[in-house]
Amino acid sequence: MEDPTEGYDLLLQKSQACAELSTPQTTNLERISIATKESLERRIALRLDPSASHIEQLVANASCSRVLQEDLQNHKQKKILEAAEGRRSLK
Repeated sequence: MEDPTEGYDLLLQKSQACAELSTPQTTNLERISIATKESLERRIALRLDPSASHIEQLVANASCSRVLQEDLQNHKQKKILEAAEGRRSLK
């Protein structure tokens, strides 16, 4: 009689390898500052708060958008500067 768990270890190794390969190598969260992350968390909390006014939500949205754009612009500038210093392409 054949052991039904014979190939289980191989299956487990293959599935773990697939799981590791499927995780993203970099995250977008490294592009934004801690203050922006906190601002995004406050905005989420306001959205989930039923007693929050619409004006509060609009102000939080505008604030998050502005700060996020600044962070992404700073990240872009940093990458351009690193590429120029290293004499390499941005691609």
